[in-house]
Amino acid sequence: MQSYIPYINTLHSLFSTGVVKTASQTSDGVRVYGKLHCCLYKSKMARHLADMHEGEVGVANVLSLPKNSQKWLDAWELLRKKGDFYHNTEVLQMGEGQLIVVRRPSDGNKVTVHEYGICTDCLGFFVVEDLWRHNKICVHGGRKQQDDETRGNFERNSRLILLPFLSDANNLLHQHVISRTKQDSISMVAKTDQIILTFGQSSYNKLGAEQAVYISQRMQQLARLLLELRKLSPGRDSLKDFITSQDFDVIVKAIESLINFNDETREVGVPSLGLKVGYALKKCCHIVKGEGLHQHCQASIEKAQYLLELLESDWPEHVSVHALQTLGERRYNKPTVLPVTEDLLIRDFLEVEMEKAMTGSGDQQKQFGPGL
Repeated sequence: MQSYIPYINTLHSLFSTGVVKTASQTSDGVRVYGKLHCCLYKSKMARHLADMHEGEVGVANVLSLPKNSQKWLDAWELLRKKGDFYHNTEVLQMGEGQLIVVRRPSDGNKVTVHEYGICTDCLGFFVVEDLWRHNKICVHGGRKQQDDETRGNFERNSRLILLPFLSDANNLLHQHVISRTKQDSISMVAKTDQIILTFGQSSYNKLGAEQAVYISQRMQQLARLLLELRKLSPGRDSLKDFITSQDFDVIVKAIESLINFNDETREVGVPSLGLKVGYALKKCCHIVKGEGLHQHCQASIEKAQYLLELLESDWPEHVSVHALQTLGERRYNKPTVLPVTEDLLIRDFLEVEMEKAMTGSGDQQKQFGPGL
């Protein structure tokens, strides 16, 4: 008998309840493989894509591949997962329905929706703890797991992709972060640019109101970057306009100006800022990619993906290496302050008082017995 597990979506207050369908077995204990999928172009999934949707670009690309080849099978699988992805996002927005996951939980296991995330390459829904493992074998990614990526990165990127589908009316960011920010030109940019707002929303969902000052600082760092980009490339106002691989060099120049990079000495005036903005830009790429999926805009998806690959491959050479080298040199050259005579006298006094306290404690234990 098939069962349904109700979930409470704790990621966002807009959602109510829905279900995750579990795997079922026959009376003999044999697993039933009866999972349904959703078509990317219609409401239900069936073997009709080649007949009913041969005019669609995605289907036409698959039909051009050698039939029954591995590429042919992988391409059909990607179309199927995309259909399931858009169905699942509708379930999350409505707060009711069934999530179609790649691997259903066994019957009787309690599963909540926040335990699931998506692969940013194939868009399949997996248990969050298994995303890093799936990344190693995902044939749609074009790259494998990097050494410097942790398991938490996959969950973070998954949330960023889903964020455009989930956040519509949350005023907590404005109440706890934006309203308390100093009103100047930088904060004006931070609270009017949609990508920076979505970045702040993502940070708020993760950190909460307790880290409002930190969230505001990260948003203002991106706002300062956007102001520099506007100086170098007038006519473009949104950070999204610069999320493209063609603007990678412009972004590097804006960062060098922002962190006071010296071309002659290769030193960085504010090295930590370069590192933080680099991480924030990667998050922004995932946000733009999620918006592209939301709007069915393949161009936005490709622009964000190409820039993300450049940030992962070329950003260390242009920014991170110099920033880390400057930090190391400053740490090495930092003078060690030796204690003065007054500090030594205070230390001796504290040691004597501690000895007296410990001796008094021992005498009291002998007087009243070991039980007290």
